[in-house]
Amino acid sequence: MITECEAIKSRDNARLKAAKKIRDKSSERRKTGLFFAEGVKMTDEALAAGAVDTLILSESFFGKCTAPDRENAEGRLIAESGTNIVKALSDEGAFDKVNTTVLSDSLFNDLADTVNPQGAAALVKKPSWRVTDEAFLNEAFKRDGYIKLLITDGVQDPGNLGTMVRTAEAAGMTGIIMSRGTADIFNPKVVRSTMGSILRVPFFYVDDLGAAMEGLKALDIKIFSTHLKGKSYMNEVDYGNRCAVVIGNEARGISDPAADLCDVLVKIPMHGKVESLNASIAAAIMMYRL
Repeated sequence: MITECEAIKSRDNARLKAAKKIRDKSSERRKTGLFFAEGVKMTDEALAAGAVDTLILSESFFGKCTAPDRENAEGRLIAESGTNIVKALSDEGAFDKVNTTVLSDSLFNDLADTVNPQGAAALVKKPSWRVTDEAFLNEAFKRDGYIKLLITDGVQDPGNLGTMVRTAEAAGMTGIIMSRGTADIFNPKVVRSTMGSILRVPFFYVDDLGAAMEGLKALDIKIFSTHLKGKSYMNEVDYGNRCAVVIGNEARGISDPAADLCDVLVKIPMHGKVESLNASIAAAIMMYRL
């Protein structure tokens, strides 16, 4: 077990500056192939997936993980939600390729993207298989007998996108296709909202959403979307086992070109005077209906 590690205490430290760049800049994330993930659960899951490049811990959290009396109540909490973090600090070699950086508590709090940081974060490797269309489709078709896709058309809010990714996993979606106008899925707020699903649900961005939708239709995948012009309610439609649902921008909804390419436009039943739903709520309702 690693019991001693000198904490970084200077704001000018090169590793700290590099982590901040990855946290803040999509260009740096593209350049390095890494993204910033925060929280005990997210960090632990990234370790389990073998995707962590650098483990970043606060000095106090590191102390709790390595203290001789870590079996106390606080230690058990760490062990239950941060089992792999503890293993990464052990001498068992389970995560021997993971670099570990310890920051003073004040520097970690400065790096963290949350109001009440837990003391654990990581620089995580972007999954390489999600780079090409072919790799994505091969992964999305792995499920026996069906393919169910979420397509985002300009979804901008990081919280909405992260919630959609998390819900997509829960609803059994086999993949996510995103237009370039969609928020950056590696934005720290999106990553945190996915609660680890970003590591498990296949996804990729397309430069030409229309061409991608036409490609799906050529593969006999039916495309649906919610729309005010829908002639049927969502519960009146047969979606089949090869389908996709398009969710549009929070303010404008689905774009006209994308709507024209959908096979069926549907409506979500609503009572009262409500005219529309939050994008992530509409996505959740549709994904569970597919």
